[in-house]
Amino acid sequence: MKDHYQKDALRAISPIDGRYSSQTAPLEEYFSEYALINERVTLEILYLLALSDLPELPISLSDTEKTALTVIYREFTIGDAQRIRQIERVGKEGASPTDHDLKAVEYYLREQLEKISLTRLIPWIHFGLTSEDIDNLAYNRLINRAIAAVILPALRAIQQRLLALAEEYKALPLLAHTHGRPASPTTLGKEFAIYLYRLTNGIDRLASLRLSGKVAGATGNLNAHRFTYPEIDWLGFTTRFVTELGLQPTLISTQIEAGDNQAQLFFSLIGINNILLDLAVDIWLYSAKGYLRVAGKSGAIGSSTMPHKVNPIDFENSEGNLAKANADLAFLATFLPRSRLQRDLSGSTVRRTIGTAFAHALLGYQRIAVGLSKVTAEKEMIRAELNTHFEVLSEAVQTILRRAGEAEAFERVKEHLPGEALDQEGFAAFLSALLICDKNDPLFALQPADYIGFSVELAELAIAMGRASIDNQINTRSMIDD
Repeated sequence: MKDHYQKDALRAISPIDGRYSSQTAPLEEYFSEYALINERVTLEILYLLALSDLPELPISLSDTEKTALTVIYREFTIGDAQRIRQIERVGKEGASPTDHDLKAVEYYLREQLEKISLTRLIPWIHFGLTSEDIDNLAYNRLINRAIAAVILPALRAIQQRLLALAEEYKALPLLAHTHGRPASPTTLGKEFAIYLYRLTNGIDRLASLRLSGKVAGATGNLNAHRFTYPEIDWLGFTTRFVTELGLQPTLISTQIEAGDNQAQLFFSLIGINNILLDLAVDIWLYSAKGYLRVAGKSGAIGSSTMPHKVNPIDFENSEGNLAKANADLAFLATFLPRSRLQRDLSGSTVRRTIGTAFAHALLGYQRIAVGLSKVTAEKEMIRAELNTHFEVLSEAVQTILRRAGEAEAFERVKEHLPGEALDQEGFAAFLSALLICDKNDPLFALQPADYIGFSVELAELAIAMGRASIDNQINTRSMIDD
C-alpha cells in the first residue's frame, strides 16, 4: 500500500494539502502531526530537565547528560515520529499498541534513555503529569510560533502595500458612495488609509496577545506532586516552568487549560479577517466601477469563453478563504474553552484542525497581498466620474446657508435639486435658482475635487501610524534576535 505521507497531492481530501499545499507549506512546521509529536517530545525533555534542577529530587544531571537529553529533541526526525506512531498504532517488541499518542511518546523516550545510558531517569519521564499538561503547552507554543513566523509577516506585507497605496493616492480626489449612491468626495489614498489604520490596530493587538499554559496534573491540583514531595513548592515550580516556555502561567484549572486566551487570539484573527474581507469587497467594487485597474497575470485566462476577461480573482479567492477561516476560527473559539466537569476528550480532535483555520487565513492574506500589488488607479476615469456629480456639493451649499442663519437650509436646497446628476453647468443653474449669491461668489467656482475636507491629512495620520507600527515590529524583532 502506498505510504500515506507520499500520497499525490491530487488525491488529497483537503485543498490545503492538495491544490494549495505549496502556499500553506510554511505552516507545516507548526501544525503538522510531525510538528506536534516533535513538540511533545521537546516538552517532555524540558520538563525532565527542570525536574533535575530541583535539589529535593535524586536526579541531578551533569552538563554532558543534559546535552545528551537535548539532542533527543533537537535532532528529532520524521523517522523518530514514525517510531512513535508505530508504538501507538502497532506496538513495540513484546508490547501491545498504546492507542494513546502521549503514552507512545513516553515509551519512545524510554528507548532513547536506554540508548544514552540514562535508564535511571525512566521513572521520571512524565512524572505527575497528565497528557493535557503536555498538549496544552505544545499547542499554544506552536500557535505562538506560527503567529510570529508566518501570520504576522503575511499581514505585514498587506500593511506595507496599503501604506504605499495610501501614500501614492492620498491627494487623488474620489467620488465617495454611501448606500451605493454618490456622496461627499474623499480621496483614494484616504480610503486605502482607512484599511491601513484598521489593519495596523488589528496587527498590534494580535502581536500583543499572550497565550497561557498549565502544568497541574489530572484534575488541576498537582495531587501526585504534593503527595510524593510535599516539601517542594510545586506551584512556584510550575509557574517558572511555564513562564520559561514563553506562556502565561495558569494556576487555577481543571485537567485542561481552559483556552480563554486562545479563544481571544482566534477572535482577534476573526477581527483582522473581517477588515480584509471588507477591503477585498471594496476593491472588487472599485474595480467594477472602473476606478481601479487590477492587472491580470501574464498569460492567464480569465474566462473559458470570453477572451477579453481580466477578473479580480485574487480578491475573490481571498474573500472565500478568509470567510472559511472565520467560520473555522469562530467554531474553535467557542468550542475549545468548554469541557465537561474536569475533562472530556471532545476538544482533542478539534484542536487538530487549528492548522486548517490558519491555512485558510494564510491563503487569504497571500492572495490579497498579490492582488494589492497589481492595483493601480484609473485617474482619468476617477476625475471624469467626479465631474459628473456636482450635486454632491449641495452639502456645502446647505451648510453655508446654515452659517448664514437660515433655519430651513436643508429643505430649501433639497427643493431646488433636480433629482439627477449635475455637471458644472447644471450646478451653476442650481445655484442661480437658489438666489443666494451672484456668479462672482466662490461657490460658483467650487469643484468636487476641491471638496475633500481633511482627507489628505487623515491619510497622512494613518500612514504615520502604520510606519510606527512597522518600525516597532522591526525593533522588537531585532531585540529578540540580539
